Amino acid sequence: MTATAWQSAGQSAAVWRSEDMLGKVWVLHAWASWCAACRQDHDWLMWTLHRESDRPTGLSIIGLDYKDPQGALWLQRAGNPYDVVVTDPTGAMGLQWGLTALPETFVIDASGTIRHHQSGPLTQEIWQNTLLPLIHTLMHSRTGAFTQ
Repeated sequence: MTATAWQSAGQSAAVWRSEDMLGKVWVLHAWASWCAACRQDHDWLMWTLHRESDRPTGLSIIGLDYKDPQGALWLQRAGNPYDVVVTDPTGAMGLQWGLTALPETFVIDASGTIRHHQSGPLTQEIWQNTLLPLIHTLMHSRTGAFTQ
């Protein structure tokens, strides 16, 4: 499955497009402040993604603020673990990505192909045993695309 092309004007009014990530391995994390599991996820993300040993150099984590008018304010208070936050006030991007229940996490390879979709909160076990090995494999391959 290929990552859906989209763009958004973030808080700084800069336009960010998924096409900008071609050639890079990245993670999209869909969340909302009204989602209890997302709040649990947020604490884990803040702790883990700010530790150099748990985050590969050059890996971008994009936050998809899904249908949450209070999302930016909540991140200001709780902290922002993301490199970029894309807002989705109508849920249109979430539909394109096939979101079913927040939080959801996607690992996207350098060609723009979704290589893993994780539904539900992230844990250290999922990060260490599932996501990180895949991310490392993708980042260290010549093309950034996973080959089986």
